[in-house]
Amino acid sequence: MNTCRNKSMDYIKVSVSELTGPALSWAVAQCQDRLNILAVPGLYDPAVDWSQGGPIIEREGINLATHGKQWMASIAPQHAPRRSIAYGPTPLIATMRCYVASKLGLTVDIPTSLLEGA
Repeated sequence: MNTCRNKSMDYIKVSVSELTGPALSWAVAQCQDRLNILAVPGLYDPAVDWSQGGPIIEREGINLATHGKQWMASIAPQHAPRRSIAYGPTPLIATMRCYVASKLGLTVDIPTSLLEGA
């Protein structure tokens, strides 16, 4: 996995449970070593677009259930480097957070430019 940083960017450590929007898309793309797909803003948003998030859910064996007013996603160790559980207001946000946590851990370094205005 490519974890190289762009030295011209500033990064901040963020809890995966707080990721949304472009920051979550960036983290998912990093898990797939596909940061180049983010060159065109709005083209890649797997936490909103089922045609992008759905194949990840299926390939990674991510489970999904309701948990009160939230969605809960989980992934077992046989499908990922680490067991992960994540929550979100939508099924895709919960599953993409779970995917990122399973690959990168509970906190990730995100470019600060993706969090501006958030």
